[in-house]
Amino acid sequence: MLIEVDMEADQLQRLLLGVSFFNDVKKLGDDQFQILMSLARVYRASPGEVVIYKGDIDSSIYFLLKGQLEVYSGETVNPEEKVNYISPGESFGTFAMISGNERNATIAADENCHEVILLSLNADLFSDLYNHELVSLGVKLAFYRMACHSARWKLEMYRMEHPDSPLVPKLREVKLFTGQKDSQEELEALKDQAQALSDLLNQWNHYFNS
Repeated sequence: MLIEVDMEADQLQRLLLGVSFFNDVKKLGDDQFQILMSLARVYRASPGEVVIYKGDIDSSIYFLLKGQLEVYSGETVNPEEKVNYISPGESFGTFAMISGNERNATIAADENCHEVILLSLNADLFSDLYNHELVSLGVKLAFYRMACHSARWKLEMYRMEHPDSPLVPKLREVKLFTGQKDSQEELEALKDQAQALSDLLNQWNHYFNS
């Protein structure tokens, strides 16, 4: 069971500034950065402990702040099903939130890491595209830009590793936004783009498991 950590604000801020998304938020203004810090929950995972099981329904988005996580394609921690690692600064759970699907992998703390620390935020902070009273337009833009960048990077890796897959041309079908930058219109377009990329990632997952 994950243990929630009551971390000093200065220490938490130092860890968060190692995450590109929080760096972007900090540049937008300290007020928004402090709001996210106040709403975040910080956890410590023991070596080998499962953070997320494949098939879970979870409304949280996670950022790894310290240590290393291992990603498994199945519902258990099976060394033969280890497919990837998550390093400090990376996020996970974003695409399940965007698509509304179950978690598509099991994620566990690396047994060789003495300390694994992660932060979670409720996905509801970013899902409402039109209410900016608590979380600003700029922060939501930063979030969806992060999501799209992460998805495109993963899809490019798949493309290079499996160039003959019938899914390769589909990435070019996901349109980039060409309108006014930093606008509500861009936010809506990024959400649509993130949804399309998430759907394509799910298609790749089915391709790998077929």
